[in-house]
Amino acid sequence: MRYDFYIFVKILNVINNKYAKFYILLYLNYSMYSISEYYKFSKEIYNQKGLKGVYNEGKTYIYESSLRFAEPILSQESEYVLNKEWDVLIILDGCRVDLLEQVAEEYDFIETPPHNTIWSADSYSEGWLINNFIKLSPEQKNKRNSLTHVTGNPFTETVFKGDEFNILDEVWKYGWDNKEGYLPPNIVTDRAITNYRENNSQKMIVHYMQPHAPFIGKNNMGYHIDTTNFNNVENSISKDTPWELYRDNKISKDELWEAYKNTLHIVLKSVEKLLCNIDAEKVIISSDHGNAMGEWGIYGHPRSLPVPILRKVPWVETTASNTENHQPKKYNIKNNNLNRKEQLEALGYK
Repeated sequence: MRYDFYIFVKILNVINNKYAKFYILLYLNYSMYSISEYYKFSKEIYNQKGLKGVYNEGKTYIYESSLRFAEPILSQESEYVLNKEWDVLIILDGCRVDLLEQVAEEYDFIETPPHNTIWSADSYSEGWLINNFIKLSPEQKNKRNSLTHVTGNPFTETVFKGDEFNILDEVWKYGWDNKEGYLPPNIVTDRAITNYRENNSQKMIVHYMQPHAPFIGKNNMGYHIDTTNFNNVENSISKDTPWELYRDNKISKDELWEAYKNTLHIVLKSVEKLLCNIDAEKVIISSDHGNAMGEWGIYGHPRSLPVPILRKVPWVETTASNTENHQPKKYNIKNNNLNRKEQLEALGYK
């Protein structure tokens, strides 16, 4: 740490802009990062976007830190999924309430808006997993331990030790499509159906990565992930997320919304297939967090913010009836050659 601090001080000495120094140091005072982590991140931002980029990022993080500090005042009481009754919980990662309501009438299995909502346990997938499945009472742990968890979200590797659930199927480890640059939702569906049929998984969480970016289709904003390039951190940071592109006026709000909505349509088709190939009396369709498009000055979904557009998520009830009209593919679930940290960075979790 002493060497990291020495390097960081040398960088500050090179920066002549007193306002940039002020924001960097103030950010460190409230930061969730260590000095060495912030040094590495700032260096990459500086290489790609110059001093102005570091300055702007500093301002952003200071504002976000102030919101976290004020969470006890601004936030509502979180609602935890294990405290609610359901047979199958479907998570659409990063899905806003208004986005799901806009497409609801096109799907028979989604109730007519306005939808019921809950206040999510976090605005970030990692915190959502920790708050819902780690910080538990003995009764909640017993309920969790009986569940099958089929997930496309890479944070499971850090949050879970591997013995928390009856079955933890980390689809992201073997299902990533390097050609297309994302985890296809149909693979998550296939694995959920397989667990239901082969392992008698009656109580199940199915966590899709969509409509979280990268968006699917021709309007993916150029945000395309190839796992063979994960070692190039500089390349990862140079690719702005769709939310950052909108923030910087490089794409329009309509362009962003249409790409976001198109990706939701694609994952909902997979959800529909799932609901036709399992039996469940009470299925809940929800999300871990939303995504901000400028509300409260926020873009995307920074961690642990008490912002309603991020924390208020859908809680839509439906049912599933097994018609056995789909035969899921078999996958090599032992094929795990992905680095979780680098994958999260490529997904936009810097």
